[in-house]
Amino acid sequence: MLLGITACLVKLFEFPEFKIAEASNVFDKIPLEIGKWKGNRSVLDEKIYKILETDSVFVSRYGNSNESVTLSIVYYPQLKVDFHKPEYCNTGKGDIVENLGKRIIYLNQGGIKNHIPTTAFLVRRNNKQTDLYCYFYKTGHYIYRDYFWMRYRMAIRYLNEKTTDASLTIVSVENISDVEKAFNILDNFIGDIFPVLI
Repeated sequence: MLLGITACLVKLFEFPEFKIAEASNVFDKIPLEIGKWKGNRSVLDEKIYKILETDSVFVSRYGNSNESVTLSIVYYPQLKVDFHKPEYCNTGKGDIVENLGKRIIYLNQGGIKNHIPTTAFLVRRNNKQTDLYCYFYKTGHYIYRDYFWMRYRMAIRYLNEKTTDASLTIVSVENISDVEKAFNILDNFIGDIFPVLI
């Protein structure tokens, strides 16, 4: 009995071999100008793509008259590798991470109300700078703040649709002095950019 359950679980979470897409255009629909925000897409070093094992990485700094936000997305057409926790990928020696837990971002688009569950954390830098991050995982039309549940949904999608695409979206505000004000900036930005996110 136990052997049968184990075999089912192994089969359930067995995905096709990961392959990097030769030409990635999944970010073409993300504009560098949306609402009051104007973006400047970053050029990444080739080693970043090799570390992440995908060429589908989008990093852009968006700003308006007095606010600045960084949008980072890592996308896998067929997720074979595990995502690294953003809490540990965005820190350096001497930095302190403060987990802020669950943060719900409420959306109101064309009268339709929705929400995005995210995980938030602060990084207190060694140079006394404090940065705020929010992130979420997405597979298909499903959004999760927890990696385990995203993988669970992927397994179901693989059984039903034979697809295992997934993405990690991170939105951040650097050098903040007021956490709630920084959250408001993130809320406003995500509300504007969310309709075009993959």
